[in-house]
Amino acid sequence: MHKKEDIPFNEDRFWLLVSLRLSGEATATELVELENILSMCPAKRMEMEALQDLWQSNSAILIDPRVSFNKHLQRLNDDIASFSQQEELSSHSPATHKNYISRILSLANSTKWIMASAACVLLACVYIVIHIYHAKPIPKTLAQNAVYTKPASKTKILLPDGTQVWLNADSKIDYDDNFTKAAVREVALSGEAFFDVAKDAQHPFIIHTKTVDIKVIGTAFNVRSYSNEKNTETSLIRGAIEVTLHDNPGKKILLKPNDKLIVPNHDITTDLIKHDDNIIEPKLSKIKFLDSVAIETLWTKNQLVFDNEPLESIALKIERWYGVEVIITDNGLKSMGYSAIFEDESLEQVMKALQITGKFNYVINKKQIIISP
Repeated sequence: MHKKEDIPFNEDRFWLLVSLRLSGEATATELVELENILSMCPAKRMEMEALQDLWQSNSAILIDPRVSFNKHLQRLNDDIASFSQQEELSSHSPATHKNYISRILSLANSTKWIMASAACVLLACVYIVIHIYHAKPIPKTLAQNAVYTKPASKTKILLPDGTQVWLNADSKIDYDDNFTKAAVREVALSGEAFFDVAKDAQHPFIIHTKTVDIKVIGTAFNVRSYSNEKNTETSLIRGAIEVTLHDNPGKKILLKPNDKLIVPNHDITTDLIKHDDNIIEPKLSKIKFLDSVAIETLWTKNQLVFDNEPLESIALKIERWYGVEVIITDNGLKSMGYSAIFEDESLEQVMKALQITGKFNYVINKKQIIISP
């Protein structure tokens, strides 16, 4: 098999595609091109989402873009003729840029161009912020590339070595620029992810979490390590992995396929742990399967699973899955256990199903859910 050649990354082209997408003027071909760039450079997705947050927010920069638009339109009219006569523009063909000029003129006759101008202003601001951020010294424990998901969102990324990573809601993965050049491939995870690691016996793959380090060569497994949960869970689907405990580095735990390791996060001292089955030492158990699929990985198929879990733990899952806040007003309700699997159900449908089983009351007020007896 021939190795697929990497397409050179063009920073200016990337930001142009992002601005066209935000202004609603990107063609289907340009959207595909943008997605290809994001697949090659996962860290760029974080930068794009940062810009998108600014674009969607009520920032003062968007209050009245017509002022800057009028000035920009005058400059555009002055320069457009000479611009269209250039024989070579960047790395693109003259025909491509002729089409782009036509689209600019079309935009200038519509209110959409006003929003596109605002997007360009935002692009400049975010570009500066991003480069200031990258210019700062990065602690040794942190990586230079990061991909993250917000609550109520999930994503799949391809690491430079070919490893596939499914990132669950409210999660983050970091890796260094020299990821493929170092003797050991290392990433840091906060949250939950499913890894299908590309085999490379000469370069072991290590995942660092707050509680454990996981060493693999080539395998598939799920890691759940949220900072506000009481346990870190590692579920092995195939292959073999070695887990090192941070508070006991000399102890190595080897997992075989279908093994599940639960390690307590000892620094979690909130009420969250007192209602559950308290785990003092690492616990090795077996993965549960549903129709030959491990329930620990069903989230990658957009299925929300509760496996005999207390309502307090379920509340955390609901918060991340739907991007809401859940408040339980009665401690007696927090320890009640539930088992259920939901696929594509709305927040209202999930809460109604839990209410029927648990016989509690709830109120949904925009992004907040209050559960009471």
